[in-house]
Amino acid sequence: MSKQINLITGEDEKLKCCNCRQEIEDGDERTCDGKIYCESCFSDLFGMCEYCEEYFPIDDLREGETRRHARHTGMFCERCWNNHFTDCADCGETVYVNDSCTNDEGRTICQDCSENYFYCESCGRTLSNDNYGGDERCEDCYREQEEENTNIHDYSYKPKPIFYGRLKDDDSFPFFGFELEIEGSKETADLISQDWLYCKHDGSLETGFEIVSHPLSFQWIKTNEDKLRGLLSKMRNAGMKSYNTTTCGIHWHVSKNQFSSLDIFKMLSFFYQNQKFILKISQRKIGALRQWAGFDSSLHVCVCKAKEKNNPRRYEAINLQNEHTIEFRIFRGTLHGDSFMKNIEFIHALCEFVKTAGLKDLTREKFIAFVATKKDYKNLDNFIQSHSI
Repeated sequence: MSKQINLITGEDEKLKCCNCRQEIEDGDERTCDGKIYCESCFSDLFGMCEYCEEYFPIDDLREGETRRHARHTGMFCERCWNNHFTDCADCGETVYVNDSCTNDEGRTICQDCSENYFYCESCGRTLSNDNYGGDERCEDCYREQEEENTNIHDYSYKPKPIFYGRLKDDDSFPFFGFELEIEGSKETADLISQDWLYCKHDGSLETGFEIVSHPLSFQWIKTNEDKLRGLLSKMRNAGMKSYNTTTCGIHWHVSKNQFSSLDIFKMLSFFYQNQKFILKISQRKIGALRQWAGFDSSLHVCVCKAKEKNNPRRYEAINLQNEHTIEFRIFRGTLHGDSFMKNIEFIHALCEFVKTAGLKDLTREKFIAFVATKKDYKNLDNFIQSHSI
């Protein structure tokens, strides 16, 4: 830009900021609307639009937040603001359109409000969570599916428990229950016609469902072992899978009221101190075990959980979040009788072992010796011996 000329003397004159009237070296001036500013005043009075990268008076810019590069706050001119920002139809908060979502009604919603919606895997619509039916489907699609699979209940289905093997009103011993995940045709649920079992949808499975038992005493399970093995064989013959999948597991529950905080600490401590042994017993791969049934990080953590009889995460090897049961989540799914019985025998043996073992006796060797002395644990003992663990 050429220098200013004094109209009276005709001599060159130093440039001056129109705002602070300070002289400006030639080449250091900033201009806007034909007016000259020093760098300092220009920075105070003007800002660049984040989108079009043009400068505007600060008072004419609006501040907005985007998530294009994590969370980022910038200034926008009126034109760009109107083109790239809108209000969330649900909460009313201003949202950058590139960070927004559109529901099935065509309404723009922010990412936070999008958590109130779900995508139905059957009809492909995005709907409010109020329309959720279950198994990643809307109510209409889920109802149709239920009519087709009347033997498979919603995941939230929880009938009044029937205690099999209870001696009158004797609650002096724990009851056990299992959740067995299987993959395959849902039509096979018709094969599982047992009063002590029911089937549920499970969103973590690809095509299958979950078989859940009512509470069973250990003696009832051992007495009905042949019936259990026959049911597992029937499912295998129908083409169902559980072991050779990446999605299935079997979770065992046991009555929580039968165990003191010290008993629970011993369980947690045994798992913590014998992780390689537990991995072998579970028959899972280490990655799957850590994902679905993580181990405690220290004995101090075990103490804290045992005192509260609770834990912050569900996906732990021993889950204490349920009010009435302790859940053992370590086992790989199975439809083979020997493995199935090995699992329940391990849980029962551990429950018995911690009642008598001292804190210094929670070792693999002591547990294996304990198992070897009991006739009810033949499947578990055979597994330990055949796998040299």
